[in-house]
Amino acid sequence: MGPNPVLFMLKKKKQIQKMAEAEEKNSLLGEKLKASRRQANFTLTKISELTGINIRYLEALEDGRYEFLPPMAYVKGILKKYSRLFGLDEKELIALLEAEQQKEKTAGFKDVIPSLKSRGRFVFFGKINPKISWSSLTIGLLVFLVIAIFIGYQLKNFLAQPEINLLAPPEGFITATSSVDLEGYVRYARVLKINSRNVYFDDKGYFKETVNLTEGPNIIELEAVNLMGNKNSLLKRTVIYQK
Repeated sequence: MGPNPVLFMLKKKKQIQKMAEAEEKNSLLGEKLKASRRQANFTLTKISELTGINIRYLEALEDGRYEFLPPMAYVKGILKKYSRLFGLDEKELIALLEAEQQKEKTAGFKDVIPSLKSRGRFVFFGKINPKISWSSLTIGLLVFLVIAIFIGYQLKNFLAQPEINLLAPPEGFITATSSVDLEGYVRYARVLKINSRNVYFDDKGYFKETVNLTEGPNIIELEAVNLMGNKNSLLKRTVIYQK
């Protein structure tokens, strides 16, 4: 004896009802609006003509493209007209819209927050970049730190007050010759002058220059100008020439 066709149909009907209820429960706002429209055999153009709603907004609602909708107050007015046209629950439609918008905001926020699985990686625009690791970050920070220190050191040298360290001759030096050798070092200097005459110094700042003397006390003046050219230092040394 075969299966009872009546019982089979009743069972099938219950399954279909359960599927429909589950679908209705989990359906999105756009699907609900689309289902109501198709059940009434209406086109979007027809709804637009009856309600005065811009057809682009109707399409955006059915497709779930809420970024193309006007402000929320205006959208609520659209749903109100929609609910009256098809006998739907206005509050339920608005609640669905708000829930889906909140869901989108939450999803967008989660996309830019690193998950526990992405620990040790950087997240850019919601995507994990596997090429950048903590070791790469450490190296990058070290390179940046070295560059920053170098720039700071160079800036300090440019702005520093120039220094003159005269090794010889000592103050009040007496000589029987008509010239004397000045020897020493300069730091943070771009220019060195002895008695207003430019004097060469090497990359370490060392200089040695012969200065002619006149009989009696000779005041020798050294002037150093810093790398920026806005500061100078003066040093005077007295040398006595006695025949």
